[in-house]
Amino acid sequence: MWVLGVPARGKQIIHDCLHEAILEHGYSDHGAYQRIDTGCTPFLLFLDKSIWQFEPSKPYGESGSLQLGDEVFAVRFTRYVHKSSQRTEGREDEELHSFHHELSDLLDKWKSTFTDSASQNWPLVFPQFMNLLYWNVTDIEYHHLSSICRDILKLPIVELPMEGHGRTIVRPRWTETEDSFVVEEYRVSIAINQELSTKMKLIALAHELSHYVFHYVYLQFFSQFSLMIQQQPEIESFIAGRLNEKWWDGYRNTTELRCDIITSLFIVPYQLDKMLEPIEKKTFSIPFKRVTPDGQRLVWLMQHFDEDLQVGWGHAEQISMEGLMSRLQARTAQYSPDWPLFERLANCVFNREACMKALNAREDKITEQLNKIFVELHKMASTAALRRGTKKLLRRVTREAFISELASGNEYWDPVILEIPRRTEIIGYYPLMPAPYALSNSDAEWTSWVCPLKVPSMTLDKWEEHLAREEKGLMLYPLNPVDIYLRSQYLSRL
Repeated sequence: MWVLGVPARGKQIIHDCLHEAILEHGYSDHGAYQRIDTGCTPFLLFLDKSIWQFEPSKPYGESGSLQLGDEVFAVRFTRYVHKSSQRTEGREDEELHSFHHELSDLLDKWKSTFTDSASQNWPLVFPQFMNLLYWNVTDIEYHHLSSICRDILKLPIVELPMEGHGRTIVRPRWTETEDSFVVEEYRVSIAINQELSTKMKLIALAHELSHYVFHYVYLQFFSQFSLMIQQQPEIESFIAGRLNEKWWDGYRNTTELRCDIITSLFIVPYQLDKMLEPIEKKTFSIPFKRVTPDGQRLVWLMQHFDEDLQVGWGHAEQISMEGLMSRLQARTAQYSPDWPLFERLANCVFNREACMKALNAREDKITEQLNKIFVELHKMASTAALRRGTKKLLRRVTREAFISELASGNEYWDPVILEIPRRTEIIGYYPLMPAPYALSNSDAEWTSWVCPLKVPSMTLDKWEEHLAREEKGLMLYPLNPVDIYLRSQYLSRL
């Protein structure tokens, strides 16, 4: 079904001429309709004395011509605003569909230049990622984005039962040299809650992908904390003193805002948002006679949280009023990562430019602060000026409490330090992980985190006895949910 869009204020002669021009081709219905996301495929848009033809294969704004009957009209091309879902069962395993050529060209360029390592791809992704957002005009759905991550960026996407919507994990990958083990690179993976709807999975994946693109350097830095503390316990108190509670609150606010803004661009893409702006200026003086641009933005957002949401013809006034209120609230409320997810994304959809203004400077400041800590650490460690303090960065747990947590199925994403009563201060920590073929944290034996296949596996109480003579503590690296899944997949192929 083709739809010709003509503004309601247009002259009747336009309707009559169009009707007469295509009557011989079987078109038999015309009139005034309130259009709200009907799912029809649009063909022409008449706006400001210009004719826009919807054509996804043409660059935005390119000029062309259209013949209707004996008349030839000058047109400009734009892309579909609405299109019906093409999703079918099992679509997640299919290759990326044919995007319009700018986006396809970008992905082809990535394919030809990227490596098989997400950590090595990051310096290439970071400066080009905004191009992906610019050329996305509602093309990218969840199975497309997961395919881009998995097949091009080389980011494993793991769907599993978990708390929250998603998680980005950065962990060191060890390699053996002639006389030691060293960190070869950092392994990156993304976990997505498998219980989410498809549209909510898109939101979760877009958010976590943003952490990888914009915050990989921070996540890599944090993953090194435990490595440094293992070798020199005094470092923990030094870092904890610099990165206090206030610092972490600011860090979380900045990074979550960045990810929510990027996620909002998968809900209301940049180019669609810009197309709505001229309409917004013309309809604001006579609101609620039709669905306003802000009303449409709100509908797109709501449909990600409720895939069955239908907006009827009589809802124009209500949805337009709610869209207006959402914009007013976004302009007066200061973003908080503690808000419910819908409110966070609404704030970014309706106040995107204001949210973006200070972000770059705030992220640069975080980078500067972390670099300063590294420099200070290097200087103090070389002069033996570090002193042990009381401030802690990693969680402490007794063996009894830890075993109880394991039995209850707790999720672990970060290392913990096992509290062992000692008469003397420890000189370092020995890192342990569940034995190589364990499929859960509750299995009894643990082995070296660095070289698991070359060190015997023992129970935690045996490790305590073994290390008591060496004056070392235990730093435990329980399997996180992604590790458990990847292990099970690997062992099933053996």
